Amino acid sequence: EFEKELNIYLNFFKKKFYKKKFAYVIEPSMNFTNNKLTVPKFSKLKKFKAKSDEKNFFYEAHSCDYQNIKNLRGLVQNNFKFLKVGPELTYFYSKALFRMEEIEKKIFKKKSNLKVRTLEEMRKNNKYWIDYYSNNPSDNELSNNKLDRIRYYWDLKRVQNAKKILEKNINSISKITLKK
Repeated sequence: EFEKELNIYLNFFKKKFYKKKFAYVIEPSMNFTNNKLTVPKFSKLKKFKAKSDEKNFFYEAHSCDYQNIKNLRGLVQNNFKFLKVGPELTYFYSKALFRMEEIEKKIFKKKSNLKVRTLEEMRKNNKYWIDYYSNNPSDNELSNNKLDRIRYYWDLKRVQNAKKILEKNINSISKITLKK
């Protein structure tokens, strides 16, 4: 399948007189779930590197989330010049927002209730997570899952309003004294 599809692209580019390198997207034998990480098998990638060297193109590696630096470096050395991440970035974004909300709860009377609002929206409209989580996931599973389906709810109006309150509260803090 790889060879067949690659040849379609190469022939198309040849007909269009396209001489620049391009990136071909593949899944290089790695993936992640909420509790498992599959790392690339670099010995199997040597034939892909040879093909890209021969035909003058790069790869984009799909699903690089949660891989360590050594694995990412190994991908680059095998002509995976574009490393696609997404859920990992937004997962840590969510964690940061919820940590800020913990601070907010200790200091402010008017609270954003960001997590509650977001979870309400997720429960009201499950289309972004129903195929990824159990039938009746806990609030913790919805809000703290490495697949990070919560990212699809950040732009909803009620959630945006809660984020604005959180941002206003956190930005008004001039000094925090940490207890030891």
